[in-house]
Amino acid sequence: MNHTRSYFLIILIITIAISSNLSLAQGENWKSFDLRDLSQQREGSKRPYLRFLNERSMSMGLYALTTRSEDRQQPHDKDEVYYVVKGSATLEVGEDKILAKPGSVIYVKAEVPHRFIDITQDIEVLVIFSNTQFNPKDRDWLMLNKDQVTAKKNGNENIWDPFIDVSTLTFGLYMLPEKLGGDKTLTHEIDEVNIVVSGKARFRMGKDEIEVQPGSIIWVKEGVGHYFHSLEGDFEVLILFEKRSG
Repeated sequence: MNHTRSYFLIILIITIAISSNLSLAQGENWKSFDLRDLSQQREGSKRPYLRFLNERSMSMGLYALTTRSEDRQQPHDKDEVYYVVKGSATLEVGEDKILAKPGSVIYVKAEVPHRFIDITQDIEVLVIFSNTQFNPKDRDWLMLNKDQVTAKKNGNENIWDPFIDVSTLTFGLYMLPEKLGGDKTLTHEIDEVNIVVSGKARFRMGKDEIEVQPGSIIWVKEGVGHYFHSLEGDFEVLILFEKRSG
């Protein structure tokens, strides 16, 4: 009987270990996740928040609330960015109220009270926290809707639009027309996370290469040369760069 119990315990541990990494692919200096797998994992956890990335520079999670539910989150001690994947709600930030809908990008400064209210459709948002010490002098919040996020799109050149730039992070949209085929190798001295929102491509990171598509989320460590190529359709990717104090 003890041997049987031990056998089933080992199988259970292996099953949990495998299921907890369904969405993760990684190399020595990068990690890649799939939004659909993350959503399934979060649902399976029966919890509103699933943290799937936790690095020295930043952490990242998937947060979901059902229609007419109560958001009980408290102010955080780190700056954060929301990217609304689906659903509709109002984000109350201090005394302000912001409509959050698919494609919205919202920055909220550390220690500023905020919560989702008037959730009219089940909402799911990607959340990125910067681990850099925040600056109290930065603005409390900034929101851009989907049209504002893509406002500088140009079919004739690759365009990087850093529409959020505060002490802890830079966040923007990188737009690459299909006809240009991609970009050249880029190497940064800070970590970054990429969220693919449209198009398909191959993503080269050092000696590794993966296919990416809408819903792909890729964290890349500082100092790793990387670039997108072999585009299928106009390619758009949201990118967050962490900043360091000092």
